Amino acid sequence: MDMNVNLGEKIICPSIIFKVKDHFYSVNSANIAGIMQLPEYQKVPEAPPHVKGIFVLRGETVSMSDMRIIFGYKTLNDEFEEFKEMIEHRKNDHLRWAEELERCAETGEEFTLASNPHDCAFGKWYYSYKSENNVIKTHLRAIDQPHTELHEAAVKLKKYQQTGETKEIEKLINAVKEDYVPTVLKLLDETVEAFRTEVFHEMLLVFQGNGDRQLGIVVDEVVAVEDLQRISDRSAIARFQTLGLVSGICKSSRIDDIVLELDEEKLKSVCL
Repeated sequence: MDMNVNLGEKIICPSIIFKVKDHFYSVNSANIAGIMQLPEYQKVPEAPPHVKGIFVLRGETVSMSDMRIIFGYKTLNDEFEEFKEMIEHRKNDHLRWAEELERCAETGEEFTLASNPHDCAFGKWYYSYKSENNVIKTHLRAIDQPHTELHEAAVKLKKYQQTGETKEIEKLINAVKEDYVPTVLKLLDETVEAFRTEVFHEMLLVFQGNGDRQLGIVVDEVVAVEDLQRISDRSAIARFQTLGLVSGICKSSRIDDIVLELDEEKLKSVCL
């Protein structure tokens, strides 16, 4: 489908909206030759930090610049590694939690770790995290029940200790070791993979070539292609200005947040 609208002699092209970290940006679709998942590429020795690498597209070399580095953020890969490490810590938390539960069951001591699933470190992240991605929402919903059942085992243990139901305590600990914990750990491992494919993946916008080396910019996500409404707010431009790259503030019909329009010529001069 042709994204351009011809009004007499004037061609009006919609904007491509993309996300970098927590902000939305736009460029004119007329100047974009391609949108794609990050391709296989070669690193460039001694290149500036923002240059992710180069690849060949239709016989032309494209230099890829990471917009996260340009804007002074951690790379998406670094954020993913931190997320993966966080999940690994949460797995270990639950293993230690289960070991302490078993120890208290054997000794008769009171179990003092979190019995409320909202109170463990993972629960605090889990119940505060929001996503519009349907795959992520579906996956996270699947964690709720097994994670809750695991923590409810602490409540049951206290009850069984008070009533002296030793057989029920034994059955409970076996369920924790053989069912609850393995299920939660498996779901946490799957969480890493779900986030890798749905959240922490990079996309590439390739600008039209003009005889020189082509430029591609690496972004977190391409969100939409639509006509934007410009907002006359110079103070907002100054507030969000980075390297002189923001040329306007726009409003989208699909996104609640503002969209920062980029000056593409300045962008190219920074990247190339």
